[in-house]
Amino acid sequence: MMSLHRTSIYIFRSVDSRSVQQRLQHAVADFCDTCGIPMPQEEMLLTARTEQGKPYFPKTPQLHFSVSHSGEFWSCAIADQTIGYDLQKREQPRKETPEEMLARQQKLARRFFHPTEAEFVSLDCGNHFLTVWTAREAYVKHTGQGIDRHFSEHCVIPDHQEAWKGISGPSENVGWSAMGKYFWKTYYGSDYTLCVCAERPCHCIVTVCH
Repeated sequence: MMSLHRTSIYIFRSVDSRSVQQRLQHAVADFCDTCGIPMPQEEMLLTARTEQGKPYFPKTPQLHFSVSHSGEFWSCAIADQTIGYDLQKREQPRKETPEEMLARQQKLARRFFHPTEAEFVSLDCGNHFLTVWTAREAYVKHTGQGIDRHFSEHCVIPDHQEAWKGISGPSENVGWSAMGKYFWKTYYGSDYTLCVCAERPCHCIVTVCH
């Protein structure tokens, strides 16, 4: 049986008194303890950014991380492989009805998503829009390229409809492959969608930090 890589996701409240560096150190300490590997010294966890803005640990290249924040939460993912991670809150502006929100999301999908993704969203916009959105964000964080003029050229879901059944609807803890990458999606509470993009299949664990 293939051994899955581990990805640990840590969720902090945005008002948490710890600094971003302290939150990352807490997350790395837990990841290392869980995996049974030595915890790097504090100075080994100083962060830097690539020219494209992707954050990384220059002195600890064997560990990878990705950060996201939305709504009430700040979150990060730690892994032993290159990853991208996104957390998004399902938000409905007060001035919009549920029907107007879905119409707006479908319009956004047609304008900014790959045509295959827009078709997928049209089948169940309420659930599929954030699945695609978080997967797209996770993908560009994984590659480090960010959102650029090529954003709509990528397709982060399988290109055949038969495979869509496994990621359709409100299903939690689902994984799939697209563009040679592995994607994993779950939910936190009723309002937040989380997605990881990695080079290889991974086992994802979510931890809420107090």
